[in-house]
Amino acid sequence: MTNGKHAVQEIAQSSAERSFAALGLRVDKRLSTPAYQQIVEGVQSALKNGGLAPGDSLPAMRTAAADLGVNQMTVSKAYKSLAAMGVVQGNSGGGTKVTDVKPLPLIAKSDSQPSASSIRQIVRMAELACAPGVIALTDAYPHFSASKLESFRMCLNEVMSSGAESIFRYAAPAGIPELRKALKNLLGRGGLNIEADDIIVTSGAQQALDMAARLILSPGDTIIVEGPCYFGALDSLRSLGASIVALQMQPGGVAADAFREACAAHSPKAFYTIPTVHNPTGFTTSLARRREILDIAKDYGCTIIEDDYCPELHFGNEKMPSYKELGAGEVDVYYVRSLGKIYLPGTRLGLLIPPAGAMTSALRLKQVTDMHGPLLLQAAAAIYLERYHDSDELAAELALIEDKALSLFNELERRLPETFSVKWITGGLSFWIEFPQALDDEAIYFSAIRNSVAFALGSAFEVASDAVSHGVRVSFGGLDHEQIIEGAARLGSAMDGLLKDSKRSLNIMV
Repeated sequence: MTNGKHAVQEIAQSSAERSFAALGLRVDKRLSTPAYQQIVEGVQSALKNGGLAPGDSLPAMRTAAADLGVNQMTVSKAYKSLAAMGVVQGNSGGGTKVTDVKPLPLIAKSDSQPSASSIRQIVRMAELACAPGVIALTDAYPHFSASKLESFRMCLNEVMSSGAESIFRYAAPAGIPELRKALKNLLGRGGLNIEADDIIVTSGAQQALDMAARLILSPGDTIIVEGPCYFGALDSLRSLGASIVALQMQPGGVAADAFREACAAHSPKAFYTIPTVHNPTGFTTSLARRREILDIAKDYGCTIIEDDYCPELHFGNEKMPSYKELGAGEVDVYYVRSLGKIYLPGTRLGLLIPPAGAMTSALRLKQVTDMHGPLLLQAAAAIYLERYHDSDELAAELALIEDKALSLFNELERRLPETFSVKWITGGLSFWIEFPQALDDEAIYFSAIRNSVAFALGSAFEVASDAVSHGVRVSFGGLDHEQIIEGAARLGSAMDGLLKDSKRSLNIMV
């Protein structure tokens, strides 16, 4: 016969601590979604459907790892992510309990500026990447071929030999008419039909991003971003004193439910997104998800800053319509574009298309920022875009980029330890690598440098400037196949050595 006291204890324990099996939570290793993220989403789902309630305890990490068939670091990463969202909190006596606070669908939130020491560290790492003999997996732009160089040289010569007095005078802040027309035609070939007068030529996409942010945000305003997030955008947003909320970028885009919940909780002024070939993950937001995001943005009056830096880098024949196309007349979209990836790297030419009602303010801001961009480069670029970059040349270049991407992906899968995760990309020039929770990107970086290979620090893409990242970006744009293979081999060797050292010194489980 069961002792009554013990029966009460068993009932209390079963109501307080719920096993993942009882919640129907499983980890499917066939999915592209990381295992820790599946755990996070499973717990969030259990909260929504009533399987978990405030005060319930999650299983101990060792128990959860055994039940789900993953290692303890994966469970630890999931629990830490849930804690960052406010879903759970640790107990003083051990264990992890569900809080009674409504969880927010964010992976990070930041109101801080990067510290001087972190900036010095980043500068030092950039210097190390340029050291002789180092293979730099850092260049997220393609090689500028000799034929392109010759074509652009001819354009410059043509401008200089055809009565170039006008390029040595001041001009309108929006850019010269010839380049705005060439950009209109370029965008039209991609499906975005606008007028030349809608375009402001900028000093690279970075200036366009900064202008858009300044036109929308005041200090303290909230903006939603995809996490991890392009560091150039983060720097601009931090400089404005914005409150930044990050939603996890996934294959297919940020979750629509998470975006709606974040809008309801934070009343954001804007959503900054790279929907096509996201930097740094390489993911592309699906057409269906774009429509969902637009509907939600319309409901909450949320402006979209669309960083469509180079849609040509999307692999495959399907063209993804931009938010600017899809949301015409429904949602305010600031459209940003770069010429520095495929067309004219290093020229620092980009464009901004603000909503119609913001054009006057945008031109005024451009005027006080730098008057206008270099007219010689604008005039030469106008000729180059109209004359030399045909579809056959572009198709051949993209085929080469995709071939390089496949080479690097295969080598990374072959060379990296099993605990490291890398996913195939939908386009672009970079891969995002995730690694065990017990390591951090700086430790990995210095281990890689000792093996004469470098990459972009994951912490540069983290919203919280003091966050420890467990991912890095590796890029292949400027490398040939031989350098790609050797770089992956060096990176794999460095990671193997680092994991062995960690096991010996920290006795971690991998």
